[in-house]
Amino acid sequence: MNKFVAGTALSLLTLSIMGCGGGSSNNSEQNPPTQQQPQATVGSAKINISGLPSDSSANISLSGPNGYSKALTTAEELKDLVVGSYTVAVTAVTVNGVTYSASNSEQTITISENQVTTLDVTYQAPIVSSGVITGFGSVYINGVRFNTDNAAFSTDDKDNDSEDALEVGMVVTLEGAMGANGETPTASKIKYNASAEGPVSEINLAEQSFTVLGQVYYVDEFTEFDDELTFEALLVGDYVEVSAKQNGDEQWLATRVEKSSDSEDIKLKGTVAELNTESKQFNIGTLVIDYSSADVEGELANEVMVKIKASSEPVDNVLTADEVEVKAMPFAAGQKVFVEGEIDDFESASLFEVNDQVVITNEQTVFAVGKLEELQEGIQVVVSGALNEENQLVAHLIRFKQVTKLKLEGLVSEVDEDDNELELMGTTVTINEFTQFIDVSKAKVRRFRLDDINEGDKLVVKAAKVADDVVARQVKRFKVAADVNADEFVNKLEGEASAISEMGFTVEGIRIETSELTKFEAENGDSLLQSEFFELLVEGDEVEVKAVQQEDGTFLAVKVEIDNDDADEERYIDLEGVIDAFTSLTEFSVNGHAVTTQLNTRYAGFNPDQLAVGVAVEVKGELNAEGVIVARKIELGSDDDSDEREAEIEGKISEFTSAQSFKIGEQVIVTNDQTEFKQGTASDLALDVEVEVEGEINNDGALVAKKVEFAEQDEFEVEGKVTEFTSKTDFAIGEQKITTTTDTEFKNGSAAMLQLGVELEVEGTLNEEQVLVAKKVEFEEVDEVEVEGEVTQFTSLTDFVVDGKTITTNANTRFVKGKASDLKQGAKVEVKGFYNESSVLVATKVKFED
Repeated sequence: MNKFVAGTALSLLTLSIMGCGGGSSNNSEQNPPTQQQPQATVGSAKINISGLPSDSSANISLSGPNGYSKALTTAEELKDLVVGSYTVAVTAVTVNGVTYSASNSEQTITISENQVTTLDVTYQAPIVSSGVITGFGSVYINGVRFNTDNAAFSTDDKDNDSEDALEVGMVVTLEGAMGANGETPTASKIKYNASAEGPVSEINLAEQSFTVLGQVYYVDEFTEFDDELTFEALLVGDYVEVSAKQNGDEQWLATRVEKSSDSEDIKLKGTVAELNTESKQFNIGTLVIDYSSADVEGELANEVMVKIKASSEPVDNVLTADEVEVKAMPFAAGQKVFVEGEIDDFESASLFEVNDQVVITNEQTVFAVGKLEELQEGIQVVVSGALNEENQLVAHLIRFKQVTKLKLEGLVSEVDEDDNELELMGTTVTINEFTQFIDVSKAKVRRFRLDDINEGDKLVVKAAKVADDVVARQVKRFKVAADVNADEFVNKLEGEASAISEMGFTVEGIRIETSELTKFEAENGDSLLQSEFFELLVEGDEVEVKAVQQEDGTFLAVKVEIDNDDADEERYIDLEGVIDAFTSLTEFSVNGHAVTTQLNTRYAGFNPDQLAVGVAVEVKGELNAEGVIVARKIELGSDDDSDEREAEIEGKISEFTSAQSFKIGEQVIVTNDQTEFKQGTASDLALDVEVEVEGEINNDGALVAKKVEFAEQDEFEVEGKVTEFTSKTDFAIGEQKITTTTDTEFKNGSAAMLQLGVELEVEGTLNEEQVLVAKKVEFEEVDEVEVEGEVTQFTSLTDFVVDGKTITTNANTRFVKGKASDLKQGAKVEVKGFYNESSVLVATKVKFED
């Protein structure tokens, strides 16, 4: 380059001398001075190059005036360029099977005198990314934010749609371009096809699944339901649109479910099997597709993916298709490919499948948030790479998706946008590019991100532990700060227990303390004593906690549930919804799911006479053989956070400061102007006075009394099983005769439930005949009994003996590792159940031993 400029100057000089002749330059009069010809004017060009993998070379040529030509493989500043126009040609480069090119392969730049002209050459590779939308602004897929300013959108219903047609949780295929290190990711096309659209034909609460058009769709913690829809609220017959992906077991996992309409076309996407070109039928799953009168686009074959439209529902498991479209493979050679899902068909760490795409690894594969040796069947990953000649995806990067082990529901105390962090329940939560953001608050911010979150907002965060960090996989806002009453709010936490002590434990760094007010519960809904709970709790057990954050920052549990049962054996149902049909306590339905009760059903804090159509409830229990929920516990539903803080305690006042502040045991009680006193007044409060207190736990851990009831001096109490029963006004516990009146208060049950064998605690006074006139009758939880051994006597299913105990079964008995017909003399079984009024053990579960 410098040589070229110098030569030009020399030529001009030479020409100048040749045109003026010879002579002395010192004789100015006789020989006037020769005029110097002007130097060529020059400038500079600075060529910046980005988008290529490190250690790879660009292929750029620069050509310009006077035959100038220069080849560039790296960024460079070119000086002393003659002013004028230059052509920059950028040739595509292929690295590791991926072709990188510039959007403008040829362009012109102008060099100006003494100026530096800068040109940015950005290489991009064509990409195809298939995955779940995790957020907007523009669109986030597989942890990458794609600019969608110039993207075209298409859906099942419109070829030319908009971004507004997309929602978080939808599985889409995106085409676009990006640099090797993720620079300037840009979407050109985004396509969404529903996995299914049609009526729900079956719902399995135990398996957390539902069926549409013969396909079973499973629900997990990341399945998004539109608006007010939930899995529990889903009904057979509802028309829904489902977006789904397949897991490692080739089961469909629903990523988004929304209500649809029966006026919409029936839609189904799936893989062709058992193709019969003569009868013009094939199967998708168990559903038969008749395409004899359909418009078929593409070539049908077994194992190809197809999209089907139909105008009517299946008849006798046959869907008559109007349209069948064979879906082409979305990936091609030269593209940068992204796939996400569970590892399937795992042969080795160098050969496996993800979403039916064969993946191979090599020495150049980079691993993030995991290691090569951790690859195995069922692990969730995001893989990026390029296809080889065998259409195998050669992985350049594999990122492990961490399993969610922590769920926090709390109020935001701090947001740090610079460090991509927020604080919730005293825990620092890290946000990364894979975090899914959803806003279901009144604000309903569509492009919801960290900078939209404010202190005091109510969030639910699902997180994984990565090294020492708590990393959010999903952040969902339920309320903005203005809609939250912090004095009534109850935090919720799910995770693994550790650092267990006599009265507390830790969940991922969050310390939980319990007190005399804390309610303890087994997974099946059975109540536990504090001592029983801590005897059962071991390191690593899953716990669900509802807790009040106290002024000192610690958390006091108002309720703790332990989950230490064998998931393969226990199928406990937790259903929240509204009673939509009611015949009796033993025959009603919630959200279309049949429910029954029996002697061991507990009604938590309410009279079952309140149950009726329209009442919101939470039911915990098990499914019997007919799919009916056998309730172990029923609670009334509530949207009021303050209800979660309700607690009660009874006993003698152990420490008395004033009528406004005293203790029962170690529990602080405070009263105020709203406190109701029964059988006495505030002035009767004193040391050793026996009282029963109901109220709400405040942020100091004190019980703010709503009601204080004094024990009567002549009050008498008895508890145990009803051993004699004539009527609700004439029964006995042991030798004690009992009667009730219209003033008797029933707790956790009703007068109609009185019968032989029920467990009661009765408080009242003795009349002249020494009959206990009940002031309060509280139904106690029926103890679960467990026996195991050989069947030593077998008469029938309703009459056999194990370990000397007479046992009976009924329609609600569940059989594990066997069936009812396997019961016989000598069979080894483990039986769980409860004793009825005849002291016969009613089996709720019979497990056959190996």
